[in-house]
Amino acid sequence: NLEKRLVVANLDGSGMRTLFAAPAGGVLTSFAVSPDGTTVAVGAEAENFVDQSLAFLVFVDIRTGALIRRIEQSSFSDVGLPGTPGVTRWLGDGKTVRVVGIAHKGGGGVNRPTAIAGLDGSVRRSVLADEQVSAKELFKVSFDDADLSYSCGMGAAPRRLTIAQADSGQVVDSIAPEGYVVSTARWSQDGMTLLFSKFALVSKPDRPSPCYEGGGPATWQTWSLDGIRDVPDLPALLRQWDGPRFIDLICNGTPTPMEYPLNPASLQCDGGSNKPPATLVIGGKPIDQIHQAAIVGFID
Repeated sequence: NLEKRLVVANLDGSGMRTLFAAPAGGVLTSFAVSPDGTTVAVGAEAENFVDQSLAFLVFVDIRTGALIRRIEQSSFSDVGLPGTPGVTRWLGDGKTVRVVGIAHKGGGGVNRPTAIAGLDGSVRRSVLADEQVSAKELFKVSFDDADLSYSCGMGAAPRRLTIAQADSGQVVDSIAPEGYVVSTARWSQDGMTLLFSKFALVSKPDRPSPCYEGGGPATWQTWSLDGIRDVPDLPALLRQWDGPRFIDLICNGTPTPMEYPLNPASLQCDGGSNKPPATLVIGGKPIDQIHQAAIVGFID
């Protein structure tokens, strides 16, 4: 929560430049790269943990560093979203992002509902979470914030994914495994298969109903018009889908698939900087020795 600059660089470390810097006394709280790699959305605070009414969201051109749009916190307050706008991800249209409100007062945490902010400066309240549109705009998947199971600690997770035709919005299928919460992951490159995960709910003596215990083991499955199938070997599937963009870390001589872009925010071996550096491998090609890094997207 103390980030001051957002930078971009080539894989070999050259060409590093600042895309956006926080105001003096402020911080960058979140960012997400657009699907086509041309734009980044950044959430920021002008005064760190002091006056969240001065928070804002910006869209920045990655290639030129030019500011495309700035949206003040008041625009989010107008649609019932308090706190600092936090960018979670881009929607499938490549023109809008899903935004949550990050609150510091009253115990902190992320507030609901969510909002959708656009490159055109528009802000609207969102009942549905972000829609992920498949390649060739064949299908889209979303979940309803009203159909949730609370976690055993804080927060909530969806129980149902809805798949619809991207053009007409007609519902094609619904994924709601009994006793699980579900999470969208990504579409295949041909736009016909959805990879998703599910987590089993657990019973707790102090809870009136089963809850989601964060960090539990995930069961990976795929959806297509042919039905739902288990994924016994997730790295093998991702290698098939990603090809030259598949990421490995070589930790103490052992490949450790990082499952990009399913979990792009943490590239490190267990123990982080307390262990010898890992070798970052992209598409089978060793890139660099690192202790810890975060890869958020590929521009080209």
